[in-house]
Amino acid sequence: MKLKLFFAILLLTPPFQIFSQIDKDILKKSDEAYFPNVAKFNFTIKLYENNEYDKYYELTCYIKGNQKYLAIFENPSVVRRRAQLRVGDKILFYLGKINRTTEMSAKAAFAGSTFSEEDVLSASLGYYYDLEKLEEVNLNDTEVLKLFLKSRSKETSYYRIESFINKETLLPIKRVYYSFSNQKIKELKVLEIRKNKKKVEYIHLIMYDSLRNGTYAEVTMKNFEFPQELDDRMFTKRYMEIATQ
Repeated sequence: MKLKLFFAILLLTPPFQIFSQIDKDILKKSDEAYFPNVAKFNFTIKLYENNEYDKYYELTCYIKGNQKYLAIFENPSVVRRRAQLRVGDKILFYLGKINRTTEMSAKAAFAGSTFSEEDVLSASLGYYYDLEKLEEVNLNDTEVLKLFLKSRSKETSYYRIESFINKETLLPIKRVYYSFSNQKIKELKVLEIRKNKKKVEYIHLIMYDSLRNGTYAEVTMKNFEFPQELDDRMFTKRYMEIATQ
């Protein structure tokens, strides 16, 4: 009787539900495969409007775990003495020339780009979103995993995210973002992730605005360093002020 009941449930359960029960930690594994837990690196973002280059910013970034991120603006010279700090859910923007600190929303545009503050200052989707279901799909003639993610709160940048990841490496390939009105608003394409001995060396991304044709931002991350530890005092308002002098 129990065996019959098991097969009855099996037949009635969609494939993605069985898969997600087996790999319930797949989102965590994908986050860990994508980005290091502790690192220093260079971050360049180029903005495009109407398919034409507009401006760029270069930053030096430090990350520690899921909740600590410091980004210091280096170039062009007009943005020097600016920095951003995220600790937990709190995001600060510091303008050194007038010694002013402003708290930012995770939904705000990072440096006026198509990336949100959340997109840049958080390396972990699992920090803000829950995995609702998982499917195997065909993307560009390749079998990949499609993760259906839903926000835990209304304070996040997006209501839903569809994340397409490589079946073997679990690295991201593409992400589609939806607003809280369930409208597709952005699409991220991962052009390249280069690793050496399992450590990331180079990341190249483009975030397209789905509502404004020809508006997108291109990000490269390179020159990764992997210190054994970063002092927690680096991720404070006081350190941010000192680092931008």
